[in-house]
Amino acid sequence: EMLVKANQAFEHKDYAAALDGYNGILGKFPDAYIIWKNIGNCYFAQEQYDKAEEAYKKVLEKNVNDVDALLSIGNCYFNRNQTDQALEWYGKIQFEKITDATVLFNIGLNCFKSSQYEDALRYFKRSTEVQKDFEDGYYQLGLAYTSLDKRAEAIATFEQFMKLFPNSEKVAQVQ
Repeated sequence: EMLVKANQAFEHKDYAAALDGYNGILGKFPDAYIIWKNIGNCYFAQEQYDKAEEAYKKVLEKNVNDVDALLSIGNCYFNRNQTDQALEWYGKIQFEKITDATVLFNIGLNCFKSSQYEDALRYFKRSTEVQKDFEDGYYQLGLAYTSLDKRAEAIATFEQFMKLFPNSEKVAQVQ
């Protein structure tokens, strides 16, 4: 019941009430370490990335391989424009375990901005595999191929883009 109320407060963007609820749960059930993710999410939503990171690290104290916590810490760094640190945290996650197209795309974008085009290509390609209709993923995949001077692959990707997204604002640029 406490968790339901705290989650409802979170959904309604009442982060103070959500935090009170989550902390109440930890007060009664200190072994429920997974609640630290919820606390981190509250702080993340409020753009308090240092506090969010602290909370996510509490999850890692109990489960060093928690993919969500690792991704979330990477996202904290990403949102603080600390690309190298974000990539370091993302790199701790087994590639195959990332199944969120947006997360894959964001990691790819970080790599792309750092001129790590091969890595960017890998993440953009995976983003389009896990979400077949991911417009931004196809677009950036084409750009990554272009940056690597892989023209045939770039053309094939951009042709696929135009087939899948004929009404996109990017069609003229892709053509």
